[in-house]
Amino acid sequence: MKHYYCLAFAFFLSVYTLSAQEIQKIDSINAILVQNSSLKTDSLLVIFENNLKAAQKIDYKKGIGESYKNLATTYGYEANGEKRVAYNLKAIRIFEENDLKPQAANLYGEMGYGMKRDNMERAEYYMNKGLKMAEEGNYKEVLDRTYNNYGVLKEMQGQLDSALYFYKKGLAIVEERKYTKGLPYSYSNLAGAYG
Repeated sequence: MKHYYCLAFAFFLSVYTLSAQEIQKIDSINAILVQNSSLKTDSLLVIFENNLKAAQKIDYKKGIGESYKNLATTYGYEANGEKRVAYNLKAIRIFEENDLKPQAANLYGEMGYGMKRDNMERAEYYMNKGLKMAEEGNYKEVLDRTYNNYGVLKEMQGQLDSALYFYKKGLAIVEERKYTKGLPYSYSNLAGAYG
């Protein structure tokens, strides 16, 4: 009987190790930046579709959501707005159903920002959903970026007072977090609105 437990434990340990390695591989592929990638969009689509299948095979929810998000971004670069929205919504559903709310809030904001030239009403709708979720959870790493991006929407509509309000909110969080990479965006946005 003792031998049986040792074999069961060894089997469990090997399955756990394989799963951890697979999760690490899925996460590293999902970390590929679509923007400014040297890979063609066709290649990126294949990579992220295969990554999605790998994440689904082991039921890794965060990996599934991130793969959907990357597919959406890639379809955006292909100028396929319908697929971009559909895959973003699939990602958001996965994030919301699995208590990955910072990811959902961020993606709502990114969706809104991505729609700013196509449909300002929808852009504001998704941006507001993201802002509300991020404010409720106090997700500062989402709020700084989303406030700045929402300010861009307001500036595009000629609502400069609102734009400045959101730019200043974003800058305050960037400074609070000591997120130096966010400072140039915040200052540039403020300068543009004052100009």
